[in-house]
Amino acid sequence: STQGCLAGLETVHRLIPGDILDMGCGSGILGLAAIELWRRRVLGSDIDSHATKGMIDNARANGMLPMVRAVTARGYRHPALYGNTYALIFANILAKPLTKMAPDLVKHLKPGGIAILSGLLPEQGNWVASRHRALGLKLLRRIHRDGWLSLVMQKPYAKERDHISR
Repeated sequence: STQGCLAGLETVHRLIPGDILDMGCGSGILGLAAIELWRRRVLGSDIDSHATKGMIDNARANGMLPMVRAVTARGYRHPALYGNTYALIFANILAKPLTKMAPDLVKHLKPGGIAILSGLLPEQGNWVASRHRALGLKLLRRIHRDGWLSLVMQKPYAKERDHISR
């Protein structure tokens, strides 16, 4: 599923201004790849404190520590995320948590921002995509890698949302 996220990142040709959130960051591979590509600050969040420590250690080993912050949290419920919005959100977790956290993802994604959702079996793709589409995101791409599915979605700009809702 990480390979699908990286492939999704490679399909993003233009990223709006703003920071990046790596939700379910694990060791930080996705966030560090985004720093390498976009030179943006990354906030990593994971429920496992060993994972967030691993992200910090990997950032330090790759000379990216000034660009990284990692927090241990359940989903979007951490003061580091309150009121913040992101140009790019990675969420490489499982289908059920992705659908449960969809309203929070949409709330934290900037208009024009990209979400790369992964950790999905191919048969879960329509369910996860429809949940996020119902909240206003549009599906840009489906990426299949080694039995996993990743979805690349975008939050419309305000004018697009107004046009779509009419």
